[in-house]
Amino acid sequence: MATSKKDRKAVKKKRPVAARQSREKPNVFLEIEALSTSKPHDRLRLASLARKARHQVHRSDALQKLRKRFDKVLIDALPIALVDRGELVRVEALEIIAEHALSSFESASILALKDKHPLVQDRAVWALAEIKTPTAIKAVKRFLPRAPGKAGVAAEAFLYTIDWDARRVDRLLAFLQNDDQSVRRASSTELAYIVRKQDMERTIEAIKAAISREQYRVVKLHHRRQIRYLRSRFAS
Repeated sequence: MATSKKDRKAVKKKRPVAARQSREKPNVFLEIEALSTSKPHDRLRLASLARKARHQVHRSDALQKLRKRFDKVLIDALPIALVDRGELVRVEALEIIAEHALSSFESASILALKDKHPLVQDRAVWALAEIKTPTAIKAVKRFLPRAPGKAGVAAEAFLYTIDWDARRVDRLLAFLQNDDQSVRRASSTELAYIVRKQDMERTIEAIKAAISREQYRVVKLHHRRQIRYLRSRFAS
């Protein structure tokens, strides 16, 4: 039975919809969860998702799962991740460089200090602190005068462990008055972990003063924990 031109057009319009439904892609998050971190084929798929997934959260999640095992697949994924359009992916890549002190990515870490996102800059300082070459130290010193927020705390703390200049403790203490509560928390954390015994008492007094000024209970609790940890370091 012959069909009219109108009927043929109606059928033609319906086909792409049915085709799209049959070819519907599975949920990317569930796919990442299902992939193994040990099977070579799955690791290659994770690397592919870290490069090509549509949303940066998925690319970041894929790279985060990939980092559970340090191998060539992970290293090969880093150059593209470092220039990814999503800041979460760049942060993840720099954390991997920091964890393994990958000196081969020193130049890329230095370049990341110019990133427009403060969190990326913070992780770039961490990466350079772990690489710890003369070039890395010099780069952090150049970055320090313009370092914002937490990146400034990280840079100052790193350089303090290099030259043990007591003036850097004063600068870290000044961050306890920053408008951003995450910066205030980062400052007390760094001080608790790196300050030397001769600077301990004035550091504790400064953190106590910060507690009296602090309006957020969670930050007060954080500062008190750092005081306890700092005292425990020199308890013996």
